Amino acid sequence: MDRDQAGPSRPKRACVGKFPNEREIQLLLDSDEEDNLFDFDDSGSECSVGILCDENSSESEDEVEVPNSFDDVSNCVTRPPQIVWQDNPNLQQFPFTKQKQLLVPIPGEGNPYDFFRFLLDDTFLNLLVNETNKYAEYEFLRLAANPRSRISLWKPVTPEKMLTFIGLTIHTGTIQLNRINDYWKKHHLFNLTCFSNYMGRDRYLLIMRNLHFSDNSVDSNDSDRLFKIRPLIDYFNNKMNNVYYPGKELSLDESMVLWRGRLLFRINVINTV
Repeated sequence: MDRDQAGPSRPKRACVGKFPNEREIQLLLDSDEEDNLFDFDDSGSECSVGILCDENSSESEDEVEVPNSFDDVSNCVTRPPQIVWQDNPNLQQFPFTKQKQLLVPIPGEGNPYDFFRFLLDDTFLNLLVNETNKYAEYEFLRLAANPRSRISLWKPVTPEKMLTFIGLTIHTGTIQLNRINDYWKKHHLFNLTCFSNYMGRDRYLLIMRNLHFSDNSVDSNDSDRLFKIRPLIDYFNNKMNNVYYPGKELSLDESMVLWRGRLLFRINVINTV
């Protein structure tokens, strides 16, 4: 065969049945009672037309003949089932006795920082300070024999320093750089003095490394996979129960944070409607 000569084309599938004429198509479009009778497929160069027939018909799909006129179509029509919604009496009804509102007065002057300190109060800061210092002491005793270890420069963190650390961490989400070290660079393209003026780079990285929310010396419950952050979860659950009552209508949504690792349990976010 000549390599420049076109090869044989793929055989065309024969059209099934007969297309309705213009009058029959117009009757189908104008009639509300005869909707969705024909199922057309004209993809590519092939064509087919099928009829939606009664499911209880004794004829199989291959045996059904395509009608050639509109009168024959009426014998093959099946109506969609009517959906009727009914109340389930077995569902437990929970009375809604409150309104969606704050349960406490607006803190301070209503500034963003006032709300921030209202949610992350001294109890929260003391939790982070105590557990972080406890874990840093454990790491210091374990690695201090190595003089090159950065943990040898550790100094106990205070609530004020912890608050500064949280503020700088939130600010890294506003000014996004590739690496943490870039926030302390002195190059004129990176010179962000707001970070170096409040905390040194090594100090920040040490707190980040030793940041803890629970006591590792306590035997963990194997059934609690959130043991490491259980005090943090309990704190926010109790805080929100005391300051806010949600609305009656709630929607359960999936997690908003992209996660490509393996997780043994599901995480959901509840949004109020």
